[in-house]
Amino acid sequence: MKSLLVVGCSPAWERGLRFSALALGEVNRAVETWEYPAGKATNLCRAIRCWGGQECHAILLTCLGGARGRRFQEACREEGLFFQAVECRGETRVCTNLVTAQGMTELVEEAPPLSPEEQKRFLETLTLCLEDAQAVALAGNFPPETPDDFPQKIARLAASQGKLLFLDNGRHFPTMAKLCPNLVLKINRRELEALCPGGESLPKAMEKLGKQYPQATLGGTDEAKEAWLLLPGETHPRAFPVPPASPLVNSLGAGDTASGVFFAEWLCGTPPQEAFSRALHAASLSCQTLVAGEFHPER
Repeated sequence: MKSLLVVGCSPAWERGLRFSALALGEVNRAVETWEYPAGKATNLCRAIRCWGGQECHAILLTCLGGARGRRFQEACREEGLFFQAVECRGETRVCTNLVTAQGMTELVEEAPPLSPEEQKRFLETLTLCLEDAQAVALAGNFPPETPDDFPQKIARLAASQGKLLFLDNGRHFPTMAKLCPNLVLKINRRELEALCPGGESLPKAMEKLGKQYPQATLGGTDEAKEAWLLLPGETHPRAFPVPPASPLVNSLGAGDTASGVFFAEWLCGTPPQEAFSRALHAASLSCQTLVAGEFHPER
């Protein structure tokens, strides 16, 4: 069985509230509430668990602190998510998901900074976890005050052990691509625009990025619109339709779901185009559930 180590330094305890209607400046009473462990890396692991492949499982490496951190660990065990936690002093943040018939609003707390000692212990734990993993997926942002070389150290460790690197964040892509040229990147339109400013279309921006980093695989999504995949050796990205999400319940974590299924399928040897198509289907299915990263393949 393949093992994917999913690295995320900004976990969150997610609290969801559903309203029949929402009015700013007024008292709004939720008709339904739910809570669960989240954050991009956690959602990605949940998507792989729901994917249910017998050839790959995900292990979350994250940093947790305080009472919410302990609650996070208990909930992961109950859900069947494999994880390795680095204990930190900062309390694990809370993010609040407001859902109405008109759409979804996410209220996001910032993750607590990691001290130099916590960063050191995180990298030591990563080194140990890498021994049993075939690939590494780096998902989500880093906490404030994180040194620029910290993500680079993660990429260097992966490269030194010959591990394939999956990336679900465009912010550190240029540096990561230099250290791991054959990495696999899956990002959304906003992240791609930050990498390639200038107002170009998504496929044109991907072409531009592909010329700069010809060994990388690039997957780009634009919410419910067409998605694109550019493989090494190709000059033009291929378009993929995004299946409609019906009924649309909550779009939170759809991108994380796509990344998780795409990476797991890729690691298990599925042809890239087929892996990307399956990932887009899973992302649409995830929009039919309240929990980020959760979907039901039988649908």
